[in-house]
Amino acid sequence: MKELKKDVSIKGFRKGAKIPQKLLIQSYGVKNVRAAVIEQMLTNAIPKAMESVAKRAIQDSEKIETDLKEIEEAFAGADASPTGDAHFSIGVDVVPEVKWTAPYRSMAVEVEEAGNEGTDAAKVKLMIHGRRKELGELRIVSDRGLEVKDVAVLDFKANCLNEDGSLGDEIPGVRNPNWQLDTLDGADFLPGIVDGLVGMKPGEEREYDLVFPESWPQASLVGVTGRFSAKMKELFSKELPPLEDDIADKLLPGCTTIAEVEEKLAMAQKQSTFDQTLNKVREALTQQLADIVDVDPPEYLVQEQGRQMYSIRLLEMQVKITLATEAIQELEKLEVTEEELQAGVKEAIEDMVANGMEYDEDSVKGQTQELISGQKVLDFLSSTCKVDLLPMPKEEEEEILAKAAKIEGEQGVLEEGPALNPDGSIMFKFD
Repeated sequence: MKELKKDVSIKGFRKGAKIPQKLLIQSYGVKNVRAAVIEQMLTNAIPKAMESVAKRAIQDSEKIETDLKEIEEAFAGADASPTGDAHFSIGVDVVPEVKWTAPYRSMAVEVEEAGNEGTDAAKVKLMIHGRRKELGELRIVSDRGLEVKDVAVLDFKANCLNEDGSLGDEIPGVRNPNWQLDTLDGADFLPGIVDGLVGMKPGEEREYDLVFPESWPQASLVGVTGRFSAKMKELFSKELPPLEDDIADKLLPGCTTIAEVEEKLAMAQKQSTFDQTLNKVREALTQQLADIVDVDPPEYLVQEQGRQMYSIRLLEMQVKITLATEAIQELEKLEVTEEELQAGVKEAIEDMVANGMEYDEDSVKGQTQELISGQKVLDFLSSTCKVDLLPMPKEEEEEILAKAAKIEGEQGVLEEGPALNPDGSIMFKFD
């Protein structure tokens, strides 16, 4: 009743004045008062009732299982006063017992490295080149055809070729009436796209055929022959600034020499490769954890209307991983220090503020605690379990090295020209 008095306004009584209880109940209505009384009772009683299972209870999983009408019967007085004891039951999900089908300390994983010295050096070259391109100037070309290193604006489209050689359906996602093509980015496209355009002059139209290779990510196009139609609308040469010390600060603020730029980018790239490899190790260990932990995920975590079966399985696996990491943290006594937690919270809040995001400090603290705890468990497993690092895939390595080599002019322009089909179109086939 004291709480209700704070918000009520009754004519003839100033706010906060002593109001007769009968008048207060009349103002609110017996039904509303009864609901407020029950809410207050549950707020006081639930924490005490939960004390016996507090350590095992999963946060926010508690629910009142007794029908509200049964509880209301305990406050059946005319003024919502109690007429007897109130009995109610609370259900709560508790952390299930985690069992292991194999010792987690004996896990062994094989992981391909994210890079090596050669690919790191190549990526540094690509980064410097990318920044030089941003500083470069475009100049209109009208007296020659397209060369690798040029920038072109094209009206571009492609159709599938039928087995009889006739033109089939248009290939979705290719048509672009104003495609701005930087030819040095050719390695990012279908092999042969740039080669087929070499020599084209502004106003010229050309058709050429390409076969989508086995490595093409869209499976429905693998092995399909496409006829590409291009009209050169504009052609530009891009003049890049010389790689000299006077542009060092523009390439990387704070640097005064190209050597300093290369050194700092090399250090950053080396760290990036290390971090990516470490993340791959953590992912592999995480997957193995899910395979060797035997635990039934709490029901409330996987009960959600409208979920597809694959989504439920994914959620269950994630819950199993979470429970497994929590169990390892407790078994190995991997504590998060107050300094680590405060530093993590500070960093998270700074990121949110920088991105204009709203935040709840308690929520951030809880999420940071979970994140640091998980990292400590994975770091422990990385140092304890057997981890074999394999060389990065050869194809990935060759692709990165080829891009860097192309910048240096080691690849690119077709010297003898491509082979022609009987109808004059250019034919490139990549096995």
